[in-house]
Amino acid sequence: MGLISWGIKTSKNMEKQSIYLRKVLQSDIKLIFEWANDKDARNNSFKTKEITWAEHETWFENTLKDLKTRHYILCYNGNDIGQIRIKIEEENQGKISYSIDKAYRGLGFGKIILQLCENALLEEFKDFYLYADVKKSNIASQVIFKTLGYNESIENDIFKYNKKASKIAVVPPPPLFFLYQIIFLTNNKNSLLLFEWIKSRCDNVLLYSDTLDINILNNVKPKLIISYNYSSIIKFDTLKYAKDIGARIINMHISLLPWNKGSNPNFWSFIENTPKGVSIHELDSSIDGGKIIYQKEVFFDENKESLKSSYEKLQNIIIKLFQEHWDEIISGHYILKEQHGNGSYHDLKMYNDFLNGRVIDFNKNIIDLKRELEFS
Repeated sequence: MGLISWGIKTSKNMEKQSIYLRKVLQSDIKLIFEWANDKDARNNSFKTKEITWAEHETWFENTLKDLKTRHYILCYNGNDIGQIRIKIEEENQGKISYSIDKAYRGLGFGKIILQLCENALLEEFKDFYLYADVKKSNIASQVIFKTLGYNESIENDIFKYNKKASKIAVVPPPPLFFLYQIIFLTNNKNSLLLFEWIKSRCDNVLLYSDTLDINILNNVKPKLIISYNYSSIIKFDTLKYAKDIGARIINMHISLLPWNKGSNPNFWSFIENTPKGVSIHELDSSIDGGKIIYQKEVFFDENKESLKSSYEKLQNIIIKLFQEHWDEIISGHYILKEQHGNGSYHDLKMYNDFLNGRVIDFNKNIIDLKRELEFS
């Protein structure tokens, strides 16, 4: 096949490690089905509905026969750990779709599967152009494409990437399983500035956008997990396992907890005239619960501020608060305080029900916006 593989001898008595692409076979039908219906794979897809076996069987048979599709599986040390598919839409242009098995996410294999695929395509085509569409929430894939030199554009909240394929010297992944000191959880590009700031002070930081679970914790054994603009709810068993391995989980939330837990905290703080601010807290099994590490109240002039400007200010304030207390946060040397009172909580359904189809102008000053919502 001419696809790249390499080996690394760790001792005279150990078999070499290898990583390579192979063509998808008929016998892979069940494996591809399981990967396709993985929760995070569905969330990262533009069609989130679960795929039935009948639908998959028809699609799989058609894909195997399709001369315009290149479909590969990534193999690492004899294990099938991911898949990548290129749909050729013109003579030398194709659309990328890929996924990594959840047990191997966050370990650098997303980057490697794309690199190997570029090399494979250039053994078949003299020139080849690749493109991909990525959801706004899939920050990890966005970073991978940018790292590999893809051009980025944004259209209707869809991140679009394109690149002319080039021969790449693929760098092997770290030894499994590599120990990361920090996992940084986010689904928002606004968080990347803080991620880069942390990386400049701590080399072993993992950016993660999928659902945090025991698999990833077991793989990388972090000491600290930072959740910032992260949309997934961390399950109780994952929280318990993190505690068992000595990992602290902290969350950064742009509200003055316990006020405005949940979604759209800045919006509700103005609509319900509740206290405003930012909070860094340890995570527990309740949504935005847990003891407060650092907190700061913020005041706004509603005649001058909009939802957009106040949101940006809160983001800047919470990042600054984090940076000012970095030494204590990384070491765990801080004093925890209980959240006092019931405060308030809102979920996305409450937000949508309140708006009832109305469209918000996020640049309009708060006073005018509240008046508009009151009388509309």
